[in-house]
Amino acid sequence: MNSRRYLILLCVVFLALLGVEVYGFRTGHLFSQNIWDPIGLHRLVRLAGTFLAAALPVLLIAPWAFAALVCGLVIVLTTLAVGPLPVLATTLFLVSSRALGSLILGRTEAGSATLLGMAVYIFLMNLVARLPLNYPAVWLILLAIPVLLDWRGVVPRFAFPELRSWGGRASFALLTFGLMMHWLVALKPEQSADGLAMHLAIPANIAVHHAFTFEPTLVVWSEMPMGADFAYSIVYLLGGEFAARLLNFAMLLIAVALLYGAVRRFLEPAPAFLLLASFATTPLVQLVTGSLFIENTLAAMILGVMTALWRFSETGERKFLFLAMALGGTALSIKLAALSFLIVALPFVFAQARRHWKSCVLAGGLLLLAGLPPYARAWWKTRNPIFPFKNEKIHSPLLDPSVQFQDNQFRRPLTWHTPFDLTFRSQLFYESQDGAFGFQYLLLAPLGLLALPLVRRRVAVSAGVVALGTCILVLRAEPNARYLYAALPLMFVPLAALIEWLGSNGRWFGHVLAGCVAACALLNIYFIPASGWYHKNFYLSSPFSRASRESYIREFVPLRHVIEHFNQAHPGSPVLLTTDNDTADVKGPVYADHWHYYTVIDQLRRAAGPPDMLRLFDRWGVRYFIGRMPGNGDPTDPPELEKFVEACTVPEYQSGVFRLWRLDTACGSGRVPKPRR
Repeated sequence: MNSRRYLILLCVVFLALLGVEVYGFRTGHLFSQNIWDPIGLHRLVRLAGTFLAAALPVLLIAPWAFAALVCGLVIVLTTLAVGPLPVLATTLFLVSSRALGSLILGRTEAGSATLLGMAVYIFLMNLVARLPLNYPAVWLILLAIPVLLDWRGVVPRFAFPELRSWGGRASFALLTFGLMMHWLVALKPEQSADGLAMHLAIPANIAVHHAFTFEPTLVVWSEMPMGADFAYSIVYLLGGEFAARLLNFAMLLIAVALLYGAVRRFLEPAPAFLLLASFATTPLVQLVTGSLFIENTLAAMILGVMTALWRFSETGERKFLFLAMALGGTALSIKLAALSFLIVALPFVFAQARRHWKSCVLAGGLLLLAGLPPYARAWWKTRNPIFPFKNEKIHSPLLDPSVQFQDNQFRRPLTWHTPFDLTFRSQLFYESQDGAFGFQYLLLAPLGLLALPLVRRRVAVSAGVVALGTCILVLRAEPNARYLYAALPLMFVPLAALIEWLGSNGRWFGHVLAGCVAACALLNIYFIPASGWYHKNFYLSSPFSRASRESYIREFVPLRHVIEHFNQAHPGSPVLLTTDNDTADVKGPVYADHWHYYTVIDQLRRAAGPPDMLRLFDRWGVRYFIGRMPGNGDPTDPPELEKFVEACTVPEYQSGVFRLWRLDTACGSGRVPKPRR
């Protein structure tokens, strides 16, 4: 098919997809949802006005200084907001990672070197996390060694964009605004259920005990891959909670930088920045950046794998093959879902290295060395390498064979209308509102994939095939939209190749696509809070005030405030969390009425009544209980636990709907009083 006919085909497909988008907006009633709280929308407008007022003069007079000024301002304001230690801890970790990666790999791109250094530190933490060696001083020394060995090489060499064209200025400003929205939310205290139950709990546990002490006999997720969480743990030791949150935001920036390098192979800066803005404004980005998830780190590692593969294809230098496999193994040690990516990507890797079979063997060894430690340990401890999942097939003696751990809430089958459902019925695929997946993927990603036979660029083809293949495997296995996140940046690479081709074969259509990319980015900005339920009020009332953060916790995360009081009043005492699972803040032994603590909830369900429960709590040493007051949330499982707390405890402290109870001495003496009315 000649170029003209292909262009006509692309136009027809584009018009069809545009019609589908219009149909989705007409029938989906997306704007009738409560996307923003009124105060959040007011803050968005205020931020946009402030940003425009500050950015326009600089972009008009000195555009070459815009990026440097934004970076400097963000660093200063972040330091004012959370203090110098989190900023210094995150900076040291990234600088040390770059220095270590450069020492191993030699002088190469800063992003690739940084990811390699991180991979080494994650591998090291996989080995020593459970040993009582994790003191701040120990990790400070370890991080300082590569910096001292390569102190000349770690001096920053920033190449800020000059922004010579008006299009480049506008698109870079849009990208900057989207990233600033995520940055402001990253300055808030952790609020998410996943963050407080696991991703922040791991660093906090290591900081308290200098070793990771959770065991699968009590906490079922304690043998899952934790590569990103171990990276958070390193900076947490030096800078606390906000160091971990800032590292998560920094991983987003690294992913964006790697994506920029990929699309710049095809495009000038202006359209490249526009594609990056479309990705950065996706509501899913707010979900995984505003809360402490691991997807930004996973996405950066996957982009690192593809970047190294492309460099190996271009240069033939085997160090890039080894880099790709080391990062691929690290991705596997971060999350099992990376296996879907590796299944699709490995054929491209070995197709490039087929003439170097010895290098292939060594590269495969690196992949296994970096990726297998968490699975090997899980098998050793539980006899199930992916414990607690697939327990019915890979049975562990720690669990009953009938017990299954599977998210049954999002089990949509993969069909021809799945892309439409992801876009306009997003709540069917993860805890969100409709429109939270982003609007550019349905409209523009198919065009990039359709153009692959036309552009025939190895980079674009491999990116498109890996992205599409990974998404298909994930949607067939675990159809949660968040699990697609790490593959989504690759969707923009074939789209960049298409826009490049249109520059000489249909420039007007290229302008139309650029306009659609910008429109999707603006729509995404409005729908950003639809990605979850934690940030509809946007940033803090005073984002650079410590008092504002404390007030925010009391108002929006009162459970953390209650646990803080408990730690001060009863240091080191065991406690049972009867509802929400905030194990990150508890300093002593913690039990929870939650599926994460399956053995706990199983024993509570088996208890015949209050006397049996009392014997359980005596065995655990539990005398304190923290949870929601009755009638504020889902019913307690089992219901007898709520009856026990009502009958056998005395309220001690309350914040919001959360309360701390202590065991009644009457119960402690063996007499179970009647429930208080």
